[in-house]
Amino acid sequence: MICKIRKWDLAAALSNRKVQDNLRDGLPYPYTEQDGGGFISAMLSADENETFAFAITVDGRVVGSIGVFRQGNIHRRTAELGYYIAEGYWGKGIMTEAVRQVCMERLILDMMGWADVSERELCEKEEIITDFGEKLSWTYLCFVRDNPITWNIPTEILYAGNDTLISRQTVDMFVSSHHAALTVMENGEHWFHTDKQLAFLDGWMKRVIC
Repeated sequence: MICKIRKWDLAAALSNRKVQDNLRDGLPYPYTEQDGGGFISAMLSADENETFAFAITVDGRVVGSIGVFRQGNIHRRTAELGYYIAEGYWGKGIMTEAVRQVCMERLILDMMGWADVSERELCEKEEIITDFGEKLSWTYLCFVRDNPITWNIPTEILYAGNDTLISRQTVDMFVSSHHAALTVMENGEHWFHTDKQLAFLDGWMKRVIC
C-alpha cells in the first residue's frame, strides 16, 4: 500500500482510545472536528522553520498525521518526531513509509533552517546556494515529498558523534524504520578526515564488507 505525506487536512482518527493511548497526554476525548480544526490552524500558523506537520494520505484519504518539531536551546540541532495513524490502517507498513519520507525531508528542512531559508523563499527562487556549500532545491524537496521509497537492502551506517550536518535523531529514525545496523564513532566528525578517523573508517569497512 502506497502512502504519501502532504499538508494537513483533518484528524478524525484521533477520536479512538487505542490511538490516543500511544500519544502524549492531554488530547481531548472524544476528539471533535472543532478540536481537529484548532490543531490544523495551530500547525498552519506555526513557524515554518520550527514545526513541520503533515497529513498521511492513502488513495487521497487522510488516515493519519506525522510531524517533526525542532527543539530549542542546547537541543536546537535535534527534533521530536510524533505520529499516529487510524486503527484500520495499522500493520500495513504505512507509518514506516511515512517515517522514511520524513527522514530525508528532515535533512533538507534542517539545512534550510541553518541557512535561514523559508519554504516560500525556496519556492520563489527555486535554488539557493548556502554559506556552508550545499545547494537547496525546491524541485528536489517536492520530489522527496512526492516519491516514497521502498528500502529492503541490508544496510550498515557509520555515524560521527560530532556530525553537525545530520542529527543523531534523524539517523536513529532511519535505522529504526529500515532495520539498519549503526556504528558510531563518538568523537568523529562530518567528514572523516584525521588519521584516527580514517583508521576507524578503514576498520569499519573491513568489518562490514568482509
